Amino acid sequence: MHTRDYEILLLGAGPANLMAGLELLDQGQHRSLAIIDQGESAFARHCKASHVNGCRHCTACDVVNGFGGAGMFSDGKLHRSDDEYAARAFAYLERFGLPSFDDAPAYMSRLKRMRKLLESHRFSLSGYISQHVGTDTIIEVTRNIETHLRSAGVAFLFARRAVSVTWEKGVYQVRCVDRGGRSFTYQAERLLVGTGKASASVFAELFSELPMQRVSVMPSVGVRFEFPTSALRKITGGVVKDPQIALKTRTGATLTTFCTCEAGQVVPFRTPAGIQLGGQSSTREGTGRSNFAILRRIDQNDRQEDDPFAFGQAFVSRVHAINPSMPLLQTLGDFLDNGVKDRFEKHDTTLPYYDYTNLNSLLPTGLASEIAEFVDRLGQIDSNFTHRANILSAPVLEYSVPMLEVTDFVISRYPGLYFVGDITGYASGIISSAIMGLLAVDHVCRNSS
Repeated sequence: MHTRDYEILLLGAGPANLMAGLELLDQGQHRSLAIIDQGESAFARHCKASHVNGCRHCTACDVVNGFGGAGMFSDGKLHRSDDEYAARAFAYLERFGLPSFDDAPAYMSRLKRMRKLLESHRFSLSGYISQHVGTDTIIEVTRNIETHLRSAGVAFLFARRAVSVTWEKGVYQVRCVDRGGRSFTYQAERLLVGTGKASASVFAELFSELPMQRVSVMPSVGVRFEFPTSALRKITGGVVKDPQIALKTRTGATLTTFCTCEAGQVVPFRTPAGIQLGGQSSTREGTGRSNFAILRRIDQNDRQEDDPFAFGQAFVSRVHAINPSMPLLQTLGDFLDNGVKDRFEKHDTTLPYYDYTNLNSLLPTGLASEIAEFVDRLGQIDSNFTHRANILSAPVLEYSVPMLEVTDFVISRYPGLYFVGDITGYASGIISSAIMGLLAVDHVCRNSS
């Protein structure tokens, strides 16, 4: 077993800990700083799936693991606000190549018009000012940050999967294994944990010797919906990049859109639960196809298990029972007809690989008819939403991570142990995660000897 001591360890290389690393350097807290992640460098991350065989089931999925976390291959939407910490986060990002933003007035004007249009069709809208910089720009900024941290002497411990975190005599020990099975232990008096929402299912095992209270929240399940970009722009005007549109259906359920990608593509990735779907888009080139998730939150009537994750994972398992290496796809026409006659047609999808099936039989009870109602209502705004050749794909599982027992969003009950980003249950994107990294460093600096 290899052992190495550091002053500060950052477990997970997502947006929260990257921002924490930058702030620690600027505050002079960089004498012995290391970042641990089960993925690879931002320069080495590349999905190895093939069009023919689909997911390669890599040890750590490059789409969501590695330097930059899931945010590096996201759609690149950043929540703008007047918050002091948000301003600090954007200052760092602009320092490493993020473009400036001056579209707030146009954004607010379009949001007002969108809300009026959507409400006339029984939808509701949750909107916020979002700067869309695209997957291409987020990758560039992330790589610039890695280059800076490396040149400043930060140690990168890539391809290391954490298996346990313990605390003894004021020192945290993080035991990791590499892909060859070798064991490593890293020690530090301060530990910032930003392992992302995908680690929520193994959280209890990882911190079995450091009990913490968590409040469970139900996950959301559904499909990804692809359609012509012109339909989305009928609503957004090409200005609002991440509208969250909701509809209360005839059954009383509420469906919402999530992660809207204008002129983008649907992207498979793998988590401990299995292959799932997200979205990406570029500011430099468009696909002519837009997509978003249509989700329904799981409630007590849906699930029989005590574990909130179990129902969502059961949905993913039903999909993977058909094909464990590929997401599943169906045309809207077949979905509405509860059939598969379009199986061998040429499908207008941005998915790089997929299998074809009838999604109706895989979705939770009632969700298929609710999705059909949602799409039909959108079609009353623009008929392009209801083209029979439009595409539905699955699985989509969005975990609402159990909220941790922390104070000031990041401070645990154990001295020197902080939780940042999605793993806390309080973050909701790149900027909110970055803010949590800054909050943790502020506390570290105030309590440094």
